[in-house]
This record gives sequence, structure tokens and C-alpha cells, in this order.
Amino acid sequence: MKKNSTFIIIIFFLFIKATETFSQNRYLPDKDQLKHARFNLPDNFTKGNSNPDDANLLLKNSSILQINDSVYTWRWDISNSQWSVEPHWREIDFIYDSNNNLISFTNQYDSAGTWKNDKKTLQTFNASHDKITFTTQYWQNGMWVNDDHKINSYNSAYKVTNRISQTWSAGSWVNSSQEYNIYNSNNDITSYLRQSWNGTLWQNSSQIFYTYDVNNNLLTYLSQSWVFNAWENDYLDTYTYNIGNKILTQINQYWNFSAWVNSNQYIYSYSGNNLITQLNQLWNGAAWYDDLNNTYTYDANNNNLSRLIEKWTGGTWNNYGLNTYTYDLQNNINSETSQSWQNNSWVNNSRYLLSYNANNKIIEEIDQTWDPGSGIWNN
Repeated sequence: MKKNSTFIIIIFFLFIKATETFSQNRYLPDKDQLKHARFNLPDNFTKGNSNPDDANLLLKNSSILQINDSVYTWRWDISNSQWSVEPHWREIDFIYDSNNNLISFTNQYDSAGTWKNDKKTLQTFNASHDKITFTTQYWQNGMWVNDDHKINSYNSAYKVTNRISQTWSAGSWVNSSQEYNIYNSNNDITSYLRQSWNGTLWQNSSQIFYTYDVNNNLLTYLSQSWVFNAWENDYLDTYTYNIGNKILTQINQYWNFSAWVNSNQYIYSYSGNNLITQLNQLWNGAAWYDDLNNTYTYDANNNNLSRLIEKWTGGTWNNYGLNTYTYDLQNNINSETSQSWQNNSWVNNSRYLLSYNANNKIIEEIDQTWDPGSGIWNN
């Protein structure tokens, strides 16, 4: 969860109780139990995801709708080793419609003690709370200027079936790209098509096909690119599962113009519902060989406490990396620490801290890096 810059974020909001339903990714290891454990399933895919390029792996059954008033961000002053007195960035002017859909907000930045406009976001929704349009504007020469515009279409199951992206040019919206999603009767996405606008018509760009077993577990993920007016294979991922619908193996292959060639293999093992090991292997042209092994531990509440990464070198497993996690009394993760193995000991790299309010909503996020010279964490 490392970021390039360090900020502290304070969010001011109200809450309204709401119910949301999200598709469960049954082929994924239990996300609620693994917390920040990482997986090697394609980054641009989740079962039933409205847009394969905007994957959201969070699993929820219900939530409290967060109604923001304002969001402020402070920058860490390295020279004085303290948070800046004045906030660096803020989001304000949150406007909601009568159904509590966020339809507008403004981003501003601090310039020598004066807030200046940067970006405005505009959104529209239908009666089912589906986002129909998404528009961004930037502040230029004392006025808001259109920049990017997206239009969504949905099916009866509230899944995005088409998304058109446009840019602002010469006083009007001009097509840029569009995406099509097709779903099966279980609302699992089965195909994804991306096209680009050439100024006159839509041209194919890329496509993805997904297949599932009878338990809605993802079996194959096939990506193709449009080359010289024909579809060419790119990548193929294949998955297997145990009787509890937990992923057991994942094999990644690439197309070498005539056949599929092995690239990576991942093998998973479990204790109950908890992922215990993830073995990463590479292909040498004739057989699989070990590369990395991940081992996970948990507390009594099934919270992921640690992830030990070992690398196969010299015919044995050697320490490589270690991630450790802590939780509050409500089982919210409040810290993640990353370490690397150097000179036969663990050396701190980075740390990520989280704070929550009484409704278990994040109100503060802090990224820190380890200063080996001073032996302290720097924000």
C-alpha cells in the first residue's frame, strides 16, 4: 500500500444507513479473512464486475452510506518533522440529490495560504442509483472547462453493459473509447470488448472472454488484441478449485504466435477457510521450478497477522520479505508493516497506519517510511 507521497487525511461527514449488494467473488480466497493478503488473479478482473478495467475486490453485504461534508489532506513537512500547519488539498461543496447520490464536488489546492480551484466532478444517477454519467472539469482562466465524460448503460441486473468515454474538444464532446460487457444468467461477466474511436467509427482494440464452472468459479480468462483486422491471442489464465470453491491452482500462459506457452503457476493451500501458503513457480521451457513461497498466519478472529515471503535460492528457501498486520477491537486493520531480509535480519521498509471513527469508517491514513540512519519512522 505504499504511495509516492505522504499525507494525512481528515474526513468530515454524516452517515445514513443504507443497504448495498455486491457480487461475491467465489473463486477468490475469502477477502474478509485475508485482509491485505495479495493474490495473483488478473488485476483487471472480478466476477460480475461492471468494468473489468476497474476491479473492486471488496466484498460487502451492507454498509453505512457516507455523506461527506469536506475532506482535507495535510502534507508532511520533512524539514520541520511535523505536519504542515495548513492543509495541502481539500474536497468541498459536496452536493447530493434527494436519493443521497453524490452529484457534485470540488477539489482545491492550497497556494500560499489561498485555496484555488483545481477540479470539479459531476455525476448523474438513475432511479436505481446507477451512475449514468461522470464528468470532470478543470479550472482554467477563471472558469470550469470540460475535460472527460463517461456514459454508462445498464441491464436489468444493474450491471454496466456499455461505457462510452469522451473528451472535450473544440466546444463539444468527442468519442474516445467504449467498452461492452456481456453477462450470463448468473450475472457473471462472460466477455468484455474495448473499442477506440478513429474520428469516424469505432474500431476494435481488445477483448476478454471468461468461463465458469457450475459453482460460478472462474475457470479461464482469455485476452486478445485486434491486430491487422483480426483477433490475436495474448494471455490465457486457467484456474482449479477445491470442493469448498477455494482456488487451488492458477496457470498463466502467453501466446507465441502459434501455441500457448507456460509462464507462471500459483499453488494454494488452506486450513479451513484461511489461505496458508501460496507457492509461485516459473516455467523454464520444460518444467516448473520454485520461485517464491508465501506463508500466512491468522489470529483467533481469522484476521491475517503476517505474510512471510521466501525465495528459492541455492536449493533452499530463504527469507525475502515480511508483511505484518495489526487490528483494533472491531477487527479493523490499523497497521501494515513491510520488511525485507538483509544481512540475516529483518529491516523495516514502510508502514501504513489507519484510524477509524465509531462507525468503523476510515478517518485518517498515514504512510511512513523507515529511516535506517535515525532509526525512526518518517511520515
